[in-house]
Amino acid sequence: MIGIDLGKIFKGNLKEAVNVVNRVKEEHRSYLYSGIGRASILLFKDDFEKSVAFIEKIPPSYRDFCYQGIFYETVMHFHKYSPINNGWDSEWDIAKVIELLEKVDEKYKSSSCFGIGRGIMSFEFYYAESRRYLFSDLVWKSGKALEGIEASLNGYCFQGIGVEYGRKLLNYFFAQDYFQPEQGYSLDNRFFSEPLNKEINRTLKGDKTLKGDDRENYYEGIKMAVLENFKDEKVRNYILNRIRERERSSGN
Repeated sequence: MIGIDLGKIFKGNLKEAVNVVNRVKEEHRSYLYSGIGRASILLFKDDFEKSVAFIEKIPPSYRDFCYQGIFYETVMHFHKYSPINNGWDSEWDIAKVIELLEKVDEKYKSSSCFGIGRGIMSFEFYYAESRRYLFSDLVWKSGKALEGIEASLNGYCFQGIGVEYGRKLLNYFFAQDYFQPEQGYSLDNRFFSEPLNKEINRTLKGDKTLKGDDRENYYEGIKMAVLENFKDEKVRNYILNRIRERERSSGN
């Protein structure tokens, strides 16, 4: 959200936004630039060329993150969504998103597709949470939305689906279990380890409808979310080992 605000506030002089971001820790800059990318869609609405011109003022080394944000927000604004069977299934139409993707320079298409995957999962999660649907079906529903995406780019979409699903679950279920940080982030503390194992199991169940490269890319996204959310090395390795076990048992 801070990145979105930076883009809006410094719309007329984006170099000032870059100066602000440069004062932030390196590890946080990607999120801010992704937010600036989202702001470009919010600012210019249907004028995609203006959105692209807007982020061209961003240093090239960070422009990929802007494209992630652009296409996350593009999904939010230009998709058509219909729940089916009381929400157990869904129909997506992202034809407009794909049309805009075709206008993107080849070197930014992978990042754009990562953003598309994130946007689709984020919307599915929001819809499911508001109606109490099963979270383990969301990966399947999100994957179905990718029809029309070039096959060579599908993997980046599934990485985006995986990282967004991991981000959501790795935060959502701790809140549901009323875990308090002062209780201690230790695997020996059951108030931490029990909700942690619950969310790991739910995350792993998300792969049940995926095969081959789709599953592999989904797990790459989940691993990104783990590295992002957990700084304790023991906890991080515990989760990553659980994922590797699942990958091996699935034949990957």
